[in-house]
Amino acid sequence: MTDRPRRANAGSRMTKLIEEAQDEEEGDDFYKNTYGGFNEDEEDQDYVSEDEQEDIIDSDFSLSEHEDEVENNEDDDDKKRRKLKKKIKTFKKPTTADGTPKVKKPSVKRVVEPVQPLDKQARMRSTTLLKGAEQARKQNVQGAGGIKRHPRMPQMRRLTQEELLAEAKITEEKNTASLAQFLKLEEEKKNVKVTKTRYQGPIIRFQSVRMPEMVEIMADDDDVITENDEQFSCRNFLEFTDTKSFPRKYFPYPSKVKYPEKQVCVVTGRPAKYKDPVTGLPYATIDAFKYIRQHQKKLQEKLSKQRLEGRARRRKKMISVF
Repeated sequence: MTDRPRRANAGSRMTKLIEEAQDEEEGDDFYKNTYGGFNEDEEDQDYVSEDEQEDIIDSDFSLSEHEDEVENNEDDDDKKRRKLKKKIKTFKKPTTADGTPKVKKPSVKRVVEPVQPLDKQARMRSTTLLKGAEQARKQNVQGAGGIKRHPRMPQMRRLTQEELLAEAKITEEKNTASLAQFLKLEEEKKNVKVTKTRYQGPIIRFQSVRMPEMVEIMADDDDVITENDEQFSCRNFLEFTDTKSFPRKYFPYPSKVKYPEKQVCVVTGRPAKYKDPVTGLPYATIDAFKYIRQHQKKLQEKLSKQRLEGRARRRKKMISVF
């Protein structure tokens, strides 16, 4: 705390407050005349002004304090000033018994040094300045890196009037050739005849006609049919051009359902109700089922015997060869 430098505005507000209080004191005669007044002596050693202590305390503050603390000090000074004004009250000027006012003692004004203006740079913290400079440097670096620099396009030489005329002539020739080709294609399209293909096979034509309603009148001898002009009805007609295949081709008869043939028992010859899952043969009774299984067993034994005999023959042949 002792190594920090003294602020340029240390004690300035308190000094200003004391000066205002002294001006108000000079305007009030009560404090000048009653009990010898309150004038200060320059050589008074018994009393030490509190302003110096206030200055010493203020000198302990450093530049590292935030500006909010300075504003808080200003609020404290305003509160002290209001309290001091409340304490100072105006009274009527007292007079002695003789009616003659007391003689005023000459007052000695204190010389107050002028308050020097605040330096804006001194109020800012050095760390804040360094931090702001660092942030500005980072922003500059990021901004320089984020900007995409497009490659410079090669500058084209400006054509002369003669070159422009020559290029226009070439363009005119190309446009003329393109127009001639387009006109030729249009002529070819006009000359091509579009032939519509007609269907030559059998067709069915549907017609719906509005006709007057036919009324049948019953007579004794013959039936008479007359037309009623007041009432009309709709008549629909179907025309078939292929008379040879009509009506079977257009309205075929439903095909007959083919039922499966009834299976017969292979042993008894009766209608079979069951089917052997091993052999797949139909049977009607239990005896037929047993006969089928016995016959199946004999066939398997015969086949296995034939296989063994065949293997034995092959072995003999192989032995005779070696």
